[in-house]
Amino acid sequence: MPAIATNNAKSTLASNISNTVVTTVNLATGGGALFPSPSAGEYFYATIIKSDNTSEIVKCTSRSGDALTVVRAQDGSTASTFSTGDRVELRVVAAYLNEANAPSGISTGKAIAMAMVFG
Repeated sequence: MPAIATNNAKSTLASNISNTVVTTVNLATGGGALFPSPSAGEYFYATIIKSDNTSEIVKCTSRSGDALTVVRAQDGSTASTFSTGDRVELRVVAAYLNEANAPSGISTGKAIAMAMVFG
């Protein structure tokens, strides 16, 4: 499955999320349009960041408007509790780079299209 990306995608959470099994992350109104829209078999990684800079990496397998369908606690991160207004950003994470370097990883063009967002 190929990873996809876009440049400078960032938004905030529209509602709290717990550290339990949450599979939908709702972004602030209009924020979803800044993120990729995965087709079947595609995904992207997003980082959710608390005000104290604690973060969690999630794998987004689908986006519908401002709602992201995610798999929590990716790339060595831990599922955490987040509050409305906490940041959600598309960042370069180790998983992207490891997949880009793997023989069956993402294509070079998609790896190059990624950009780091500084919050």
